Amino acid sequence: MNRREIRMPANVKQLLDGLCDNICKRLQSDRAQQNKIQREEKMRKLLLSEGEKLRRKQIVKSEQMKLIKSANVGGDMNQQ
Repeated sequence: MNRREIRMPANVKQLLDGLCDNICKRLQSDRAQQNKIQREEKMRKLLLSEGEKLRRKQIVKSEQMKLIKSANVGGDMNQQ
């Protein structure tokens, strides 16, 4: 397709340039919003995944074991 020079009044050009700027700004904001939604959805899927649930269970178990051990050690010292 060949580029041709088109003559138009300055006010029409300003109007079209303004519309173009508005469209570009809207596109950028829509893209940013879409990217944010996609990141949130990805994080939500990760948090709800089976692997992540198992990992959290293991962390809770290990913390409970630490608490039980520290309670036993503290209880043994109180009995002596």
